[in-house]
Amino acid sequence: IGDVFSLAQPICFGMGYVRLEQIMADSPKDAMGVTATKLSMVALAAWAYYALTVGQLPDFGPVIAAPEAVSGVLWTGLVTTAFALLVESVAFRYVDATSAS
Repeated sequence: IGDVFSLAQPICFGMGYVRLEQIMADSPKDAMGVTATKLSMVALAAWAYYALTVGQLPDFGPVIAAPEAVSGVLWTGLVTTAFALLVESVAFRYVDATSAS
């Protein structure tokens, strides 16, 4: 099954770029919405996978109790992930998928 995932990942990644190019061509002002949708879907998929494999939802108590952990999660989630995806979405207003990859 690992080989299937290894083969599917670059194909789906490239298809994602092509689809993002189409969305940004049709609706160039929707970069924030596209970014929010991508982040939400990845979060839901990760939680669903965790729930299916472990049998329960993750316990966020220890993370929420530690200010350093909250800061790290916010930095990683908002700055390095969300901002990067937003910049990527905005860039696809001006660059086609073939040039970007």
